[in-house]
Amino acid sequence: MRIETVRYEVPGWGVGELTLADGRVAHHELPRPHREQVTQCYLELVERIRAYFAGGQDDFADVELVEPGWTPFQRELAAALRRVPAG
Repeated sequence: MRIETVRYEVPGWGVGELTLADGRVAHHELPRPHREQVTQCYLELVERIRAYFAGGQDDFADVELVEPGWTPFQRELAAALRRVPAG
């Protein structure tokens, strides 16, 4: 049996790995950001999300949604959902 590990990079996200056994995927490790890619902004957002799930109040209105490939309907739906007040 031939085992091979293939690394691949997803721009803006990180490096993942595929382990192939005789050309078939035996294991897949999803991309993880490089330590250098973890920015202060990212860390602040993580803390805001943790605080929210601990009962804090935050509407995340200042957080930009990344929406490549969304249809106009999906964009409108996301915008409408963001206008729904908490509670």
